[in-house]
Parts: sequence; structure tokens; C-alpha cells
Amino acid sequence: MGLLNALIEQAKNPRGFVGNIMIKIMNQAHTSITVQRWIFGTITATQTHYFWPDLEQDISEAFRVLIAGGTFVIISEIYKINYHMKQFTKNEEMEQLLRKSGFQTVNIHENNKWRCYVGKK
Repeated sequence: MGLLNALIEQAKNPRGFVGNIMIKIMNQAHTSITVQRWIFGTITATQTHYFWPDLEQDISEAFRVLIAGGTFVIISEIYKINYHMKQFTKNEEMEQLLRKSGFQTVNIHENNKWRCYVGKK
């Protein structure tokens, strides 16, 4: 947790921002985001989704707090997906899950090491 807090403090440093982009950094469990609907333009999850206790509910929560046209991005190494997950390891399964949660457009990008799921609200 110490590293997470250090990264959050570093990200809050204005010297790290470019242009007039407003960024809100939150240190909250993804299952209990305490914000109203339609607040985020982009949500990213890097190397974490395989630890989420209820992936279906958690993706639905991400969808809930995205603005119309917002983007949800999940990025992970393929071997970690296969190692940690018993379900949703195939691209087709994740695409169905994202669409079931409400995402209108789902794109999947992959190379020999990484997989990236992009859902557009």
C-alpha cells in the first residue's frame, strides 16, 4: 500500500500534468466508487482486473460512472490473465462480458505478451 500511496502523490504533482488536462485520482475500491453516475471520461485498469472479486459487477460499476461516449480500458499481460483467472481468459468471453455490461463498442488489441480490452459507452 505504501507504493500505491507514493504513486498517487507523485501523480498529483502538477509538474506531471501536460496542458490543461484535468485528472482526478482516487484511491478507492472499484466495487464501491463513491461518485455519482456519468462522471469519468476514461477509466483504466492495468494489471488488476484478475484480482477483482466480482468481475461482472465491477465492470458494470465502471460502466455506470462513465460519461456517454466514455472509454474503459483494461490492460494486462496474457500470462497473468491465464495464471490468475479461471474464467474470462478468452477474448470472446471478455467481449461478451463488456457488451453485457452495456458497452456498445468493444475492441481487443493483443500482441505476443499483452492484451488490451477497450469498451466504449
